[in-house]
Amino acid sequence: MPRQESDRLYAPPDRESDAVSNRLNRRPEIKLRQLRYFLAGAEYLHFSKAAEAQFVTQSTLSHQIAELELQIGQLLFNRSAKTVRLTQAGEIFRGYATRIVGEVDAGCSALLNLEQLVGGSLRIGATQSFVHRHLGSILGRFMAEHPAVRLHVEELTAPQIEQQLISGQLDLGIAFSPATICDIAAEALENEEMVLVTGVEHRLANLSFVRMADLAFEPLAFLSSDHTSRRHVDDCFRRAGVAPRIVCETNNLALILDLVRSSDIAAVAPSCMVVEKLGLQSIRLTEPTPMRTIGLLRSREHHESAAARLLAAAIRSQFNSISSSKTAEVSSPSLSVC
Repeated sequence: MPRQESDRLYAPPDRESDAVSNRLNRRPEIKLRQLRYFLAGAEYLHFSKAAEAQFVTQSTLSHQIAELELQIGQLLFNRSAKTVRLTQAGEIFRGYATRIVGEVDAGCSALLNLEQLVGGSLRIGATQSFVHRHLGSILGRFMAEHPAVRLHVEELTAPQIEQQLISGQLDLGIAFSPATICDIAAEALENEEMVLVTGVEHRLANLSFVRMADLAFEPLAFLSSDHTSRRHVDDCFRRAGVAPRIVCETNNLALILDLVRSSDIAAVAPSCMVVEKLGLQSIRLTEPTPMRTIGLLRSREHHESAAARLLAAAIRSQFNSISSSKTAEVSSPSLSVC
């Protein structure tokens, strides 16, 4: 008796049970086309008709269904010489397969709709001066034409825009070109002159132009060094052979203009920011004239959606005529362009 118990206790493992256990623990590698072929077979209960509906040969369909059965470890069809019918496992599996294929098809449709601007979101980064000048009118028209697209807009510096384009956090950027990162594509939109800005009572306010070298001893307010336009201005001072006298630095252009309006401090700012500003006077700078180019920035590495392409076209259209006139002005032989 003890020997019999010992025999039962140490009997060889049940190979069939192990096979079932391994099958249950193994994750099947099912292909989407196998599910489609199975569902076609379940619909027609005739492999020739199912194969015709799937635009494959019967042997291909039969082979893929057999592979599927092998993967899941269950027969899905009872096959005979004249009939094909679902097994109980096939009936159960059919509902799950239908949902899986339906979800995949729905996902593909959603992506197609996104490409056709039926839905989706668009992330835009723009520099301070562009946000305050043009972006509102451009986005207003775009939203009216494509109401299902949700827009996310951030005011950023040019380096921040480039970094977020590379990381995929932004779809489009509007900043100053050329870009400093090689994986960023920059398309020039507008050449913009920068001017000396003073209060109306400033001693230079009535001049028609001022040379960069003449500003060597003027107290100036500057944008902080993380702004691309600041680097343009610094370069022009270097070309003029003088160092500016900087008494205030900030990343807020509106603050600079308020400071200029209420004091004897001057600043170098984009000409567009001074137009129709009460209490301010703009004077042209020469030898050289500071210029900056506003560009449409995009990542070379990331997919560009249809929404991004259409918004880029809208921005380009807005600047097309402006850019042409500005380019003609900048190319004047009387100016030394920085």
